[in-house]
Amino acid sequence: MAEKLSVWDIDGTMRPGSLLIDTIKHGVKEGLFDPASFADVDNLTREHLDAFVRSVKGQSHSHFNEFTDMISDEAEASLFPWAQAELAQQRERGDHIVALSLSPDFVVRAFTRGLGLHHGSGSFYGTNGLAFTGHAVDLNKVRKLARYRRQHGLGPAAWAAGDSESDVRVLTKAERAVVVNPSEKLARLAFEYGWQTVIT
Repeated sequence: MAEKLSVWDIDGTMRPGSLLIDTIKHGVKEGLFDPASFADVDNLTREHLDAFVRSVKGQSHSHFNEFTDMISDEAEASLFPWAQAELAQQRERGDHIVALSLSPDFVVRAFTRGLGLHHGSGSFYGTNGLAFTGHAVDLNKVRKLARYRRQHGLGPAAWAAGDSESDVRVLTKAERAVVVNPSEKLARLAFEYGWQTVIT
């Protein structure tokens, strides 16, 4: 029997908060980023994202190794309880589990490595050798998932979970979908499509 594909968003769905915000806070704490560029970063804006791209340019991957190792080590413990339970069931069934996030790819991969998932992808931050170039490409979840499915011979998602409107196209293509702490608009869509709603 073919593996069932389960697709997760990460930030706000599997865990509270944002891996990108955690990365920025780590960079500020370690003196890699200028704190003035990231005031009120918990309310993430386009200006914060642009400042992050500028700030990583020229930085070495190794500057973030300790942090990404910590993210990996603490991944399971950082999950919402409902996500821990659902993930345990998916593992037990032998699902093919993928996580997609708009947070930086190098942090997303550390997080999914800590959970032992089959694959994780995030927004791409280019490197030249060991240093970030400042080139950034936001993840297109639908295209990435379609390409990954083709590469691995997987069918459509049997299950998907998300918490924002950027997840809607993935959710609508899944046999079963879950929305977490939805906005008013996402809650209306969940009602319309008959998706499960989880409030944490």
